[in-house]
Amino acid sequence: MRRTLGVAVVLLLAILLFPSDGEAQQSRERAQSRLGQNYPNPFNPSTTIRFALPISGDVRLEVYTMLGQRMAVLVQGHQPAGWHTVTLNANTWASGTYIYVLRTPEVMITQKLLLIK
Repeated sequence: MRRTLGVAVVLLLAILLFPSDGEAQQSRERAQSRLGQNYPNPFNPSTTIRFALPISGDVRLEVYTMLGQRMAVLVQGHQPAGWHTVTLNANTWASGTYIYVLRTPEVMITQKLLLIK
């Protein structure tokens, strides 16, 4: 329970401290790293997420519940620079709002997605 609460607090702080893709950027790397809004949104049962990297490197793209429970790791490992597309299939998940997080050594970007069944 304590770990889940800690993850939820980190995600909440990330949402508050790091603006989403469409808002003001805080650094040169942040301006070049992008996490697009999933499409379609709301979705049922699958959606597409796009992200861009200015340079190749280690990347992690994860999906969390609003309580901080990790639901999926969509990308983990070294990725080349450029645009990438990932499909999320949430056919066994409950309806609700989820957070997806793109992490690189330089940046962490979050977005929300909405699953409606």
